[in-house]
Amino acid sequence: MKTIPFFMGCYNFYYNLRYGRRIKRKKNYFLKEAVELLQHFSKVLNDNGIMFWLEFGTLLGYYREHDFIKHDYDLDVGAYLSDSAKIREILTKNGFILVKELRSQGGGLEECYRYLHTTIDVFYFCIDENNPADKYCELIRCSVFPVKKKHLNKELKAFVRRRYVPNSGLEKAVFKGSDVYIPKNPEEALMIYYGKNFMIPDPKFNAADFPTKVIYYSYEENPGTSIFKELPL
Repeated sequence: MKTIPFFMGCYNFYYNLRYGRRIKRKKNYFLKEAVELLQHFSKVLNDNGIMFWLEFGTLLGYYREHDFIKHDYDLDVGAYLSDSAKIREILTKNGFILVKELRSQGGGLEECYRYLHTTIDVFYFCIDENNPADKYCELIRCSVFPVKKKHLNKELKAFVRRRYVPNSGLEKAVFKGSDVYIPKNPEEALMIYYGKNFMIPDPKFNAADFPTKVIYYSYEENPGTSIFKELPL
């Protein structure tokens, strides 16, 4: 597999430089709306018996801050790929707008939904058939920025990396007044995602610095596509 953490580092640097104002605006909305979004999302999926859990930055906030992390501007949750069609149907019936979907030829799927002005990313996981002690999701990044009206509903080229995390099971928790699930061993997942110093806040965090249990694919190995349904805020 082709290893391209340098590409991801350049992507993160460029995005933050180019879209600093947009990110600031998203953060302002996030502060006002994140709790309502999480409560509505949790209720909708719980009422329909669909398993989901806190992931990435939202899991880090739950564990380290007992709150959302200060420099975040969206929510992250995980779910099983087998539930993706049902999740889309239920969310769109309950006021969530699908902003973008990202797919890989390898079967990966991410979706981003907006409720009010704030977004929630749903990362779909599969159990590794060769090693059921692990599960993985494919993180898919569009190669086109900024996204313009002419790009809507068109397949845009995207790059894929596969992230593995231990399949340690899930347990119930309460976060910001919502009934949610979290990994049974959140420390293990967070150390993989953010390094051994994950308990120390780092606003300049770069995921490319922590390639643990990540496979980077070239476009030829595992081509990805991004389809934007709505323009980003």
